[in-house]
Amino acid sequence: ALIIGSITFLLVFGVEPVSHINSNFTSAGSDALKDIYNTYYSVEYDTAYLQNNSMNYPYGDHYTYTGNQIFVSWPVKCMKEAGIANLSNYITGLVNFFVYLSVILCVLFLFLLFRELNLSMLVSIFGAIAITFLSPQIDRISAHLTLAYECLIPLVLLLFLKFSKQPKYRYSILLGITFFVSGIVHPYFLVFYAVVFGMFWLVKIITRDGFCDTKRLVFSMLIQFVLPIVCFFLLTKLGDPALDRTSIPWGFKVARARIEGLLLPVGRLYYPDFLPSIRWEAYSYIGLVADICFITLVVVLCKKLFTGNAKSILQVTDNSGLNLFFWTSVLLTACAIILPLFPERYLNYVGPLAQMRAMGRFGWLFYYVMNIIAIYLLAQFVQERKSKLVKALITLSVVLCYSFEAYSYASTKNIRNDNADIFDYNNTLPQNAWIDSLHIADYQSLLALPYFNLGTEHVWIEAKDDMFTKCVYVSMKTGLPMHNAQAARSCISQAYMNIPFTWEPYREYPVLQDLPSQKPILTITNAEKSSLNENEKRILQYSKFLFSANGINFYKTEVDSLRKLCSDYQKQLSIEYRNAKKLQDSIKTNYYFQGWDSLESSATYQGAGALEVIVSKQTVLYDGEIPVRGSDTVEVSFMMGNNYTGDLYGRTTIEFFIQNTK
Repeated sequence: ALIIGSITFLLVFGVEPVSHINSNFTSAGSDALKDIYNTYYSVEYDTAYLQNNSMNYPYGDHYTYTGNQIFVSWPVKCMKEAGIANLSNYITGLVNFFVYLSVILCVLFLFLLFRELNLSMLVSIFGAIAITFLSPQIDRISAHLTLAYECLIPLVLLLFLKFSKQPKYRYSILLGITFFVSGIVHPYFLVFYAVVFGMFWLVKIITRDGFCDTKRLVFSMLIQFVLPIVCFFLLTKLGDPALDRTSIPWGFKVARARIEGLLLPVGRLYYPDFLPSIRWEAYSYIGLVADICFITLVVVLCKKLFTGNAKSILQVTDNSGLNLFFWTSVLLTACAIILPLFPERYLNYVGPLAQMRAMGRFGWLFYYVMNIIAIYLLAQFVQERKSKLVKALITLSVVLCYSFEAYSYASTKNIRNDNADIFDYNNTLPQNAWIDSLHIADYQSLLALPYFNLGTEHVWIEAKDDMFTKCVYVSMKTGLPMHNAQAARSCISQAYMNIPFTWEPYREYPVLQDLPSQKPILTITNAEKSSLNENEKRILQYSKFLFSANGINFYKTEVDSLRKLCSDYQKQLSIEYRNAKKLQDSIKTNYYFQGWDSLESSATYQGAGALEVIVSKQTVLYDGEIPVRGSDTVEVSFMMGNNYTGDLYGRTTIEFFIQNTK
C-alpha cells in the first residue's frame, strides 16, 4: 500500500515537488509561506520554544498562533542546540516531507481499515487510493499545510475500529497519542477525534453490552481523552501571557457546511457554470459513487421508517463500527450546517467551538465515512451477484468513476512553487548580494510598507504589492523580526501597538515606548511604492534611503526620527485646528473637527462631551460638504472609546454617500 500510494502520488503531482522538496512552496499563497517561515525562524533565530518572535515585534506571539510546526522545529532546534546537527536549511524540506508523507500514510491507514473490514487486497488498495486522492484535504496542500494531514482522520477511524473488536490497552495508548498529535498539528482535528470518541463511548455505556469492565473503561477513557486533552491545553496555554485574543473570530456564520458542498462537485472542472457556487470552505464533495450510495441509504432508511421497521433504522451496514461512524459523521455535519444559522449571540454559549470558524471543514468526516461505506457495500453487492458480466460492469463503472473524479481533481493542484531567492541560504545568487552591503547588527527590527496586519479579527489589513513574501524574504535573510503580522487569533492589544504605523500619527506610535533598543529600524517597500498611503509615505520622508535591490527599497529609520515625525505632525494639526476655529467655517480650510462637546457623555477623550451611540444602529456622523481645497484625498479619523481594542464581535462600518459631485 505504501509503495502503490507513493507511485500514485508521483503520477498525480509529478516528480518535481519531491525532487525539489527543499526548495518548494506547495502554495503560491501566504499560508504555506507563513508556516515555513515561522518554523524556520523558530529554529534559526529564536531562543525560546513556546514563543515565536518573528512577527509583531517586540511582542512576538505564542507558537500556537503563528503556524510554527513544532513537531518539526522542536526536534531540529534540540539537535542544533545539542551540537548534533544544524538542519535549519532543511526546514522547508522537512515540512513538505511530512505533508507528502501524510498523503501516503492516508493510503496505508485506509488500506488497513478495509482489510479490517475483511475486504479483498485489490479492493482495499483501490479504495484507499481513490478516497485519498479525492479527499477535500488535497485542496489544503496548496493552502493550509497543517490541515492537509490526510492520514489523521482515517487513523482515528482505524484505531477505534480495532479497539471496538479488541479493547486492549495498546490501542488506548495509540488513540491517546493520536489525539495529542492531532491537536498539535491543528485544533480542528481535535473536534473530529472528540466527536468519534464521545459517540463511541456513549453508545457503549448506553447499550451496556459488556464491552469491557469498569476498570478498563475508566483507564481507556483516561488514556484516550483526558490525559491528552490536559497535556494539549497545558502546552498551548503555557507561556502565553495574552488574555485578549478574540473569542469569536469572523467567519463562523459564513464558512459553514452546506448540503450542495457535500453532494455536488462544486469547484471541480466539470461543475456547470449555471449552477450556484458556494464558499471554498464548504467544499467537501463526497464523489458520485458515494452520492449514489448515500441517496440509496436514505431511501432504504425512509422505507424502514414508514414500514414499521424503525428498530433497524440505525443499521446502515452489517458492521456496528461503520454504523457508529456513519451516524457520528451525519450528526457532526448537521451541526456544521445548522449551528451557524443561529443568531450571533448564541456563539457566546458554544465555548471553544466558536474558534472553529470554518464549520464547512467538519464535512470531511462525512466524506471519509461515506466513501468507506460505499466501497464496503459495493464490494458486498458485487460479491453477491451471480453474473460475471454484471460484476465486471459494476466494478468497471466504479473504478472509472473514482479514477476520473480523483485524478481530474488532484492533478489540477499546483503544489510546485519555487522561490530561488529565499532558498539561496548561502546567498550566492546575484540578487542576494545586497546582504553583504547591510550591517544587520545595526538594526533591531524590520518594518514593511505598505503595512499589513492579519490575525486579530479586529483590523484586517492585507499585504499589498506582495509585501508579505518580500518581508519574509528579508526577515529570513537577516533574522530581523517584523513589526508586521500575519497570524491567527493574535493578541489584540499588542497588535494595536504596531498598527498605528499605517494611521495618521496624531499621537506617538505606541510601540516606540516598548522597544528594547534605540537601534534603527530597517524599513522596506516595494520598488514602485504604488500602494503606500500618505501616512506610510511620511515615514519614508523621515527615513534615510539605503539602496534598492531585488525589487525592494531599503531605508534606515531612526527611532528618534519616528518620534520627531509624530511631534511635527501634531504641531501641524494644532495649527490647522486653531485656524479652523478662528475662521468658524470648516469649508474655508482643509480641516474639520467635531468634538461633540455639547453632548453629555460618561467619558470623554478631550473637551466637555463625546458621542455615545448604540453600535448596532446606524448613526450619522457628518452631513455636509467635505472640506477639500486643492487636494484629491481626504483623511477621516476617529478618537474612539477605551474599549476599541476590546474583544468585540461586531465590526465598525463607515459608509460615505456622495450626493453632489459638482
